[in-house]
Amino acid sequence: MAIDQPNAGERLSLMIDMARCTGCKSCEVACKQEHGLGSGVYRNRVLWLSGDQAPTLDFLTVTCQHCERPACLRACPVNPKALSKDPVTGVVSVDEDRCTGCGECVVACPYGAIGYDPIDHHAVKCDLCADRRADGLGPACASVCPGKAIQFGIRDILVSQAEESGRASGEHDPFLLGPGTVYLEPLKKDTDGSALTLAALARRDGPALMDDPKARAQMGTDPTEFPYRYPREERTPDRVEPGGCALCFNCCTTKFHFRGDRLVRITGNEEDPLLQGRVCPKSQLSAQLHTSDKRLTQPMKRIGKRGANEFEPISWDQALDEIAAKLIKLRDKYGSETLALFSGTRTGIMVNRGYLRLFAQMWGTPNIESTEAFCSAGKNMAYTMIQGAGGSGNTYTEGDMGSAAMYVFIGDNQAETRPVYFGMINDWRLRNGARMVVVDPRFTVTASKADEWL
Repeated sequence: MAIDQPNAGERLSLMIDMARCTGCKSCEVACKQEHGLGSGVYRNRVLWLSGDQAPTLDFLTVTCQHCERPACLRACPVNPKALSKDPVTGVVSVDEDRCTGCGECVVACPYGAIGYDPIDHHAVKCDLCADRRADGLGPACASVCPGKAIQFGIRDILVSQAEESGRASGEHDPFLLGPGTVYLEPLKKDTDGSALTLAALARRDGPALMDDPKARAQMGTDPTEFPYRYPREERTPDRVEPGGCALCFNCCTTKFHFRGDRLVRITGNEEDPLLQGRVCPKSQLSAQLHTSDKRLTQPMKRIGKRGANEFEPISWDQALDEIAAKLIKLRDKYGSETLALFSGTRTGIMVNRGYLRLFAQMWGTPNIESTEAFCSAGKNMAYTMIQGAGGSGNTYTEGDMGSAAMYVFIGDNQAETRPVYFGMINDWRLRNGARMVVVDPRFTVTASKADEWL
């Protein structure tokens, strides 16, 4: 997402649409990846807020407001100050090398938008991704948001676009600081739990912006996994490979960024004409798995008593030979049907419908089952009854799913389980004025976005 350079007086800002935000925290994770932030250190936060009257669930993205009269800058006691405001773009940034870590700016910000690094002892805050903007790109948070809830650009243009679409920007300047971030208020719902205004959100008792030290202590003292808390030069890629995420059926297109042979970042693929680089937190956070010292890279054989957690590494050849020998011994003694196979749906079509069934036929056992009875069988039956074929195919396009006049979710919390696809649905229904109804005994994130929850 590129942005034209602003002229003097044209403030850069984010526009955050609370009707589109599902609280997925993809923006948080993208920010952490981009800036290598450690555990408990944030430049932006997504808060889940429950209402005074149930059922209500709102999401508020808290980030630097880049105020016209920044309280943080005035509070900084360092000389010269560690905080500065760009006279052209209006972006307020912190010089982490100059910051003494006194915390005055953190306390002074009435929006709770400034974080703190307790290890290197300095403030951290959003600067609208200065490094990315230098390369002609927009902030990382806006580039990944599954529901297009975060837009980036020149503030006056963003406000005009909102007004043209009939959306009102909320008033959130009780401190007379001239905040630059634009918040579009949630839409009013049919249910008793009507979406609240920003002013009402500010009056409610919500979760604390600062992490509870007791909760953070439970995370332990293990070192942060690469690439978090590593210098930018060690996280800057020299090679990018296209790929995909298979953690859910969204199957988002991704890009894997390498420095040498080391994976340094996972992002969405902005060249995908449909998804346009949008991804959820799961694919981005999986970068930690690649370098974790707890990751299994070869077979482990139990050498102690069962449950004693005593293992030793062995070769793949030894593991396959020993497993094969035990299976053959069971078949010779009890027959081939002594073997039963069970697989998870997310192991993939090639496993469930392919070589797993081939192996079962060659081995001679009919005892093969998967999680499909609890997962995909119901929807596949519905697809077959309605359109004559199981599976939806690539129907998440503006001319297909996006053209509907009504969306009904029955027992499906897609906002959390498949956030990118739901983000697209929610965006289309808001733009087209379509209706959304959710039938679910739980008040889910999906239900919180619906016009009506049954």
